Amino acid sequence: KNRVDSIVYEVHVRDFTIDETSGVDADKRGRYLGMVQTGTKYNGVATGIDHLKELGITHVQFQPIFDYGTCSNVGSQDSSCYNWGYDPWNYNVPEDRYSSAFGTDDYNRKIQEVKTMINEFHKNGIRVIMDVVYNHTLNKSVFEDITGKYYLKADLVGCGNTLNGNNNMVWTMIRDSMDYWVNEYHVDGFRMDLVGAFSIKDFSDWGEYLNRVHPDANLLVYGEPWPADSDMSEKLVDNPVRTGRMHMQSAEAHVGAFNNRIRNCLKGSSDDGKALGFIFDKLNDGWDSNGTDENDNALDSNKKCVFMGVRGGMRHADATGTDVWTAQGFTSPEQSIAYLTAHDNLALRDKIEAAGVTDLEEKTKLQGYANAIIAVSQGITFIHGGEEIGRTKAAAGKDIHNTYNTTTGANDYKWDLKASEGWNETFKAYADFFKLRKSHPAFHMTTADDIFNNVTLDENSTDSVVIFDI
Repeated sequence: KNRVDSIVYEVHVRDFTIDETSGVDADKRGRYLGMVQTGTKYNGVATGIDHLKELGITHVQFQPIFDYGTCSNVGSQDSSCYNWGYDPWNYNVPEDRYSSAFGTDDYNRKIQEVKTMINEFHKNGIRVIMDVVYNHTLNKSVFEDITGKYYLKADLVGCGNTLNGNNNMVWTMIRDSMDYWVNEYHVDGFRMDLVGAFSIKDFSDWGEYLNRVHPDANLLVYGEPWPADSDMSEKLVDNPVRTGRMHMQSAEAHVGAFNNRIRNCLKGSSDDGKALGFIFDKLNDGWDSNGTDENDNALDSNKKCVFMGVRGGMRHADATGTDVWTAQGFTSPEQSIAYLTAHDNLALRDKIEAAGVTDLEEKTKLQGYANAIIAVSQGITFIHGGEEIGRTKAAAGKDIHNTYNTTTGANDYKWDLKASEGWNETFKAYADFFKLRKSHPAFHMTTADDIFNNVTLDENSTDSVVIFDI
């Protein structure tokens, strides 16, 4: 009903069903139609879309399913080449690697399978979000033959080919592309990669347009609020206010951003086991970003850090930059995406193990505990797919945390985990947390005033035990 009712589950089409433990038919594994095959099991436990319904999520967020460049000559069932797809070639055509018609000229079938997948998710009560990468292209050859003005001279996103959102035709292309996916494929929203490459005004205007022309769709539109202004001030002469978390109060439309403050506070760093956060009974353990607010003001306790996250990072309208309790970037809870992990970086289990936790019971309970905090936090809930069954990417190698192109199968879902001791209980815990969240509006309030008036820090809170009252 409301955007804050959303529980978003990030998933990659190939990863979800490619392993034989998925129980999906061999000709559908790693493909669009495998995502929506019902009745699949492993050792008596539900897998695939039935698993998602059992878990209780409301949205799936697909990693790129538009046409991307890498592995374009290899079908998704071929393990010789692998890529997440963050290298766009054609924004408005489905990636055919995941189609059963891959390598053929049957374009109608390729499109039909994507539409069928989305339609089947809708029939099963699950909405679909697309991960879109409008900040850069595979290379400049995509647009430079039209005019070089479509690319910035400055490299804002580390790919050497940042699109110029200040150019009216680029801005219009991005707007029309999202509009097309909603019109033609009936997707329910967008996760925008590195949306900090664009101004907060452009981001807000895209959201305003989409919601105006699709008033009944209740679209979710959110993005990664980086690279930050500080990363770009020396690279751009014309430097408009970019889409950063602290600038969300300037957005007038229904758009949001990932709240990496609660992520950093709870787990510490994302790529090693050295800097640890609250779930490990630590605060700012060798990592500055874990113990400061968005304005780099020191937070002197876990109590402040955790409570700001639980309260959705809401900002009072009259807040100043020096007030660590109120100077957050979000003015509406639907702007704040609460999360611990996403596709980048270590999976949560790998982070826990990197922190030195070896006991199975401790690992499984800690994994459930960490996302339980996310489940009772205000804003929109987001989890990295597979966390609920102890997904690990360790097969990529000890020091590889960015597994975007590994051919080791490190990203594959191993569904036997769900049936195994410990991780089966963790799955049940996640399902219960989500059931709890959905059962009462106190966990997903719709306005900042509701949160400020009703969510308070209990006076018995300490750095070790944070208690809040609703």
